[in-house]
Amino acid sequence: MKKKRLQNSFSIILNVAIVLFTVYAISVFFTSDKYDALFTSKATWMRYFTNLSNIFVAIASFVTLIFNCKMAYKDKFFLPKWVMVLKFSATVSVTLTLMTVVCFLAPVTTTMGMSYFQLFKDNNFFLHFFTPVLAIISVIFFERTKDFKFKYCLFGILPTVLYSIAYIYEVAFVGENNGGWPDFYHFTFGGNFKLVPIVGLAMYAVTFAFCAIIWKFNSIRTKKVLERKGK
Repeated sequence: MKKKRLQNSFSIILNVAIVLFTVYAISVFFTSDKYDALFTSKATWMRYFTNLSNIFVAIASFVTLIFNCKMAYKDKFFLPKWVMVLKFSATVSVTLTLMTVVCFLAPVTTTMGMSYFQLFKDNNFFLHFFTPVLAIISVIFFERTKDFKFKYCLFGILPTVLYSIAYIYEVAFVGENNGGWPDFYHFTFGGNFKLVPIVGLAMYAVTFAFCAIIWKFNSIRTKKVLERKGK
């Protein structure tokens, strides 16, 4: 019981940190003139998956935090399934953000003469790296529910699918010249729209792989907790 309380305490700490860091990182867009050239309006920041996924994980962490406190009071340490699904889905989303920046966008910036670490500076350190890492750690090591089956991985890929539909529509069908979005994630590789289906399928596959990996590690940890409980 003492170990479960400790794990729940770590979950509380991580969820508080995620919420606070996200509030700070997003608030910078409204308080700093640095981003005026990037965002044509104060609402433009909402079109970026990075920002949306971080807001999603902050909301999920806040919800989880409420149940963390309830569990601590009642000495129960398994989250309701819907809460776990919510946090899992949000964590997969920020994992995609993290890995897209690390493996794709940061290398692209080097071809433009900038540093690889350009996208990890200032508030982007939290949005692109630190907050996603905290979310991954919390879900894998400190948060669990009973009977969390593999089929729930489908909820992990859902945000990516929904965002990709909006992104493809704005970039490929509307177009920047007609009021749509520029290809700020460089997924058309300079306007080669024939690559969109390939890139889309690749993103879905990668996202599902993240779902499976996070689910597997969470399941291993949950199994160990249940085995200790049965002894």
